[in-house]
Order: sequence, then C-alpha cells, then structure tokens
Amino acid sequence: MIVLHIEVKDEDLALSVVQHLLKNQLIYKAEYSQVSLFDSDSEIDDFRPSSGYAIRAKTKALLFQKIQKSLRKEFKKRIRALYATPIVYMENKQAEQLKSGTLAV
Repeated sequence: MIVLHIEVKDEDLALSVVQHLLKNQLIYKAEYSQVSLFDSDSEIDDFRPSSGYAIRAKTKALLFQKIQKSLRKEFKKRIRALYATPIVYMENKQAEQLKSGTLAV
C-alpha cells in the first residue's frame, strides 16, 4: 500500500483529479490542501514560491502505473508531480477497507 502524492496548480483541478480517481476506484480516501511550492528551476537567488495544491491519497502499490496512465490521459500535462511513498504500517480495519474500496489487482 502507498500514499499517492499529486501536485496541481489550482483547486478546481485538485477536486477533478480526486473525483476522477475515486470514481474509477483507483484510490481509497483522499485529501488535498493548498501549499507553497518551491522549484529548483528558479533563477539563482530568486526562489519565490508558487501556490498550488497537494493531493494525498491511499491506494494499492500495484495500481500506481494504472493511475499514472489514467491521469496523463485525462489531465495531460496539468499534473505537476506524481509520486508515492510506502505505507509501512496500517490498522487491519483500514487495510481491509482500502483493499475492498479499490480495484482488484
């Protein structure tokens, strides 16, 4: 199991991404919040934040490639970043809900 991390530019897009993933049973539970994003591509000594939204969602690790393809197809290049971190421990009840609430793999 993993926590999926997705960065997007605006709140409408964040909501659309979450709805898309939930509708297709690619994630189980999600949250998003406004964040300040810093980019190393900025000019030297001019690291100003840009605003954006960070989405975090629980899912199965085996769904990552399917999620990536689905997001690229649906939202093209509007996804700033997409990566995952492993969930090391989770309560059994939550793990069962995640398994039953997402696509079978």
